[in-house]
This record gives sequence, C-alpha cells and structure tokens, in this order.
Amino acid sequence: MKILSFNTTGVGTQFALDLDGKTFFMDAGFSKHSETFFPLLEELFKKAETNLSNLDAVGVVCGPGSFTGIRIGLSIAKTFSFAKNLKCVCGTSLEVLAYNKVVNNTVSKPICSVINAGSDMVYFQIFETQGNKLKPLTAPKVNKIKHFTGYIHSIYNDEVEIIYNDNNEKSRSFVDLLGNSENFTPEALNLCMKNKVFNQEFIDYKDLKPVYLRSSQAEKYILNNNDISFINGTLENIDELCELESQDDPEDLQWSRTSLEQSFENKSFKCWLIKSAGKVLGYISIIDLKEEFEILRIVVHKNARLQGVAEKLLEYVFKQAKQNGAKEILLEVNDHNYPALSLYQKMGFEKVGERKQYYSENEDAILMKKFL
Repeated sequence: MKILSFNTTGVGTQFALDLDGKTFFMDAGFSKHSETFFPLLEELFKKAETNLSNLDAVGVVCGPGSFTGIRIGLSIAKTFSFAKNLKCVCGTSLEVLAYNKVVNNTVSKPICSVINAGSDMVYFQIFETQGNKLKPLTAPKVNKIKHFTGYIHSIYNDEVEIIYNDNNEKSRSFVDLLGNSENFTPEALNLCMKNKVFNQEFIDYKDLKPVYLRSSQAEKYILNNNDISFINGTLENIDELCELESQDDPEDLQWSRTSLEQSFENKSFKCWLIKSAGKVLGYISIIDLKEEFEILRIVVHKNARLQGVAEKLLEYVFKQAKQNGAKEILLEVNDHNYPALSLYQKMGFEKVGERKQYYSENEDAILMKKFL
C-alpha cells in the first residue's frame, strides 16, 4: 500500500510517504502551511521518485490544533482523494503525538497526550497501547489546566505517561507541570496512518471533518457580566432548550424533546435560561421540593464554555431557592466528571453519599448537598 500522510495542525508541517514499506519523511519545522506545503511535497515526491498518481491512500490529521492549518490539511486531502480516487484515513493530532511513545518504545502506562490550547487550557486524550498500535480510552477533550491535572489525579491516580506539545503558544507554557515539550514527528505520523490503513479505517473524503474542540473567536458566545438576563423557561422555550441538548457531547446523556416536554407537566419542575448579548448561553433545571431544590440539569452552549456560565446559573438558583424558602440544594454527578465536581465544591456543595456503578461498571454517582 502506498500512503501519503501529512500533518498541518501544529506550527510545522510533517510529511510521511510509505511506499510498500519504503519510507520517506520530511519535517518543515516552523512554517506557514499555505506557503510551504506544495513545494515540500514536490521535493518529497522527487526524493522518492514517485507522484500522486502512484498512491493508494492519503492520511490527514484532522485536529485539534490550528484552525487554519486544519482547514488547509482537510481541503488538500479531499482534493487529492477526489482527483486521484485515493482512499482516506484520518487521525487526531493527539493520537499522532502519542505515537511518538510507540515509535520510541518508551511505553509502560496508558499514554496521555497533551497539547497547549492557549488561554490556560489544554487539549488531551488518553490511549492504551496494544503492540505497536494505540486504542483510545477517551475522546479528545479540552479543559483548563487545573481541571486537567485534577482529572488525571482523581481518575487515573497520576498513573499515565504524559507526552506534551507546547504548540509554540504565546500564552503560558506548561512545561513546569507536564515536562519538556515534544514535537510531532513524521515517523509517528506514518505509523498512525499505516495502522489505520491496515485496520481499513477508511472514510469517504466527503465525510472528512475537522476536530475543533474550541470555538473560533467568531463563533464564541461571550459572557458579558454587564448584560446578563435570566428567563423563566416554559414550553415556549422548547426549541432553545432542545438546541442546547443536541450538542452531541459524548459523555453527556442529553434529554430529548419528549423528555423536556414531559418535565413541564410536573408542577415542581422549573428551569431558567441565561442570556448575554442576545444569545442563550445555557440553562439549569430543578425540582422544587419545597424545603429543598434538586438540580436536574446544567447545560452550557459549547461556544460559551469555560467562561463561568454554569457558576452564574448556580448562583441564580441559590437566590431562587432562598426566596422560595428552601433550606438545601441537592444534586448528583458522575464521579468521572472532575470539572463539575470541582465547580460544585467551589460553590459550597459537600459529598453526602454515592451510588456505586450508577452510570456504568466503572462510574459511580456522587450525591452532593449545599445548605443555604
């Protein structure tokens, strides 16, 4: 199988050309993908004495990383596949980075691949090794560095092998917390894509999609503390609630339209939406049991996360509970949801119980309570 693979998600461009086991690599280092991609590819083909027409497949890295770089890489992969009828495989930048450990044969624990995402955040994904292959244990994620380190400590007891890429971010570096930065390598890129071809993980070029874990600045919903309003949710808001519930979060059990509609039939059910700058940023729902509120759902729009929206919703519910004479607020949270656990503890909730294997064999429910 003759495979061309490339990675344009970071600050440099990596190429791997595998011609039935004979390999040719190129790493441009720091470069502008739009200016260097095709001259480098031409040089690679010349070195290998081949061309695009001789290939069987193309492998592309679909993110997370540079918004512009991801779009460039996917556009080229789609064009090559369409024009030359090449098969497509794709992987994440976190996966390619983790393959550094496999190539170097330095794996003794699950691998946690981490990339600096800027704004005190990191992208990360955890894998286990199976020979010279990787199996994802989690989906790619993005979170604040403090939540990430807490997650690794509480869920994995720090028993992971971290590989970190600083991504040349101008914001704070996490070398002090995560170790020295390691670069993407064409050797790791090649092994990643070869394994996908071997496993026949082919994808139609029309279905190639970017992995954007963070919203672009143009897409982001900004929480303006001087322009916040809360709306008492009713059936008239069902479309807005359904939009918030249909964000395809892999680790969240979304409520359906039917479930939401049926909830409003319960006189004890209440919900509030938060708006800022004319946009709905999220909602919270509760059951009013007179002397106590039980929180059912807190959902924040994906383009408004990591800005304190959930905290504002909780503060508003505290206010409503006191006005209604409630003395305590209850909730239940997955013990693997470290960011939520951290938030609830910050907001004054205390653990009062647990339900073993409530969500799955390895996931317990933590019962928490806040006294007003």
